[in-house]
Amino acid sequence: MNLKSFYHYRPRSLDELAEIMAAAAAGGFVLMGGGTDVLMKIKQRLLTPPGIISLSGIRSLAKLEQQGDDIFIGAGVTLRRLEESPLIKANFPALAQAAAAV
Repeated sequence: MNLKSFYHYRPRSLDELAEIMAAAAAGGFVLMGGGTDVLMKIKQRLLTPPGIISLSGIRSLAKLEQQGDDIFIGAGVTLRRLEESPLIKANFPALAQAAAAV
């Protein structure tokens, strides 16, 4: 099945993301993390956006770190990374197990 053509943007920073989103605000663009759900819906023609904005190039969204007593999990952290992270396994074993089950 051929996909309908669409624009694809891959910003490298949150500032660049904000610029793209401001320009595309009324256009029905879709934000994409990993992409599996979005691409499946596009292939099935359940979703027909004029464009996709991929978040995978924004490194700051993929942070997984401990700062003092706090652990920060960015929106771009993958399930695999949660599953394999020693920090998550030690502090949130149920989260690591859940990530492995998806």
